[in-house]
Amino acid sequence: MPNLKKFKRFLKIGTITLISIYLLILIGGIVRSTGAGMGCPDWPKCFGSWIPPLSASQLPDKYHGQTFNVFKTWTEYLNRLAGMIVGLLIIATWIASFPLFKTTKKPFFLTLLAVILVGFQGWLGSMVVKSNLTPWIISVHMIVALLLLALMIYTLKTPEKNALPKKLKYSLLLALCFTAIQILLGTQVREKIDVLSLSSVPRQHWIEIAKEPLIFHREMAIIVLIINLWIGLELLKAKRKNTGLQIISIVLFEFLLGLILAYRALPAYAQPLHLLLGILLFGTQFNALIRGERH
Repeated sequence: MPNLKKFKRFLKIGTITLISIYLLILIGGIVRSTGAGMGCPDWPKCFGSWIPPLSASQLPDKYHGQTFNVFKTWTEYLNRLAGMIVGLLIIATWIASFPLFKTTKKPFFLTLLAVILVGFQGWLGSMVVKSNLTPWIISVHMIVALLLLALMIYTLKTPEKNALPKKLKYSLLLALCFTAIQILLGTQVREKIDVLSLSSVPRQHWIEIAKEPLIFHREMAIIVLIINLWIGLELLKAKRKNTGLQIISIVLFEFLLGLILAYRALPAYAQPLHLLLGILLFGTQFNALIRGERH
């Protein structure tokens, strides 16, 4: 067994890192919903400086005449700072695994993989800027974020004493797949909206124009709602009260936000919250699944 004190320290740092990943995804959602993705037109600097300007008059000569919005610039800049902090926290989690290596090697290699993955994610972030927000690169960026989240949850897992019933375990796996697909479908909708946000089309017409990916996303939402409500109730019966209530609460709020987005012309405040709840649902399902494994 690893030293208990060192293991608790590893779990504490890892938990902070996991929370920071959720927050970073929320910030990324805010960047997209506010159209701030190109608030900094270069990488890794912002308008050629490590600290971005506060007004157009402070722009370097080569950027004079270029569109400048201080809100969008600083929103994107803070997103980059948050990404750097998450990267440092993942490295700190990896370093915290060093004292455990002699007794258990899994934390070392899992967090090392997380370090590599976050480095790749940082490179993808630079490609998002250099490609001027190419939609498919943004989608890959989201997929890697999900992988990183799942990896950290798996690294920090603490198994339950009793395994989940097989039926419930398979249902969780199915729900996890549906949730991942739904998040990716949402990304497709978001890509369509991103294109419309750069056009002269009024916001109230965006849903009508983006209806092709949106209709499928809506239909999937009903399936996701029903499956997760059933799973939540089954988890309550299986004496996993906290997890069951979490899944039920998250999926209900997620569905409500989806209705607000659909019938209130995609309000900007609801978009990042909708994404965050989808990610929280994915993380909660994955955590319930791996903690329910038989040991």
